[in-house]
Amino acid sequence: MNDDQYHVYGVVGSNMKMKCYVDGKLYYTFTENVPSDPVDMMIDYVRVYK
Repeated sequence: MNDDQYHVYGVVGSNMKMKCYVDGKLYYTFTENVPSDPVDMMIDYVRVYK
């Protein structure tokens, strides 16, 4: 697998919303049910569909 086959995922959160990014581009924004306390997020694995 080459480096160009990987993706970078990110989440930026605040009290009002959580923004989800894929490869540095905004993919989705949550504005409801956003946790008000700090949370830890762990990813066990990512499934890839072709």
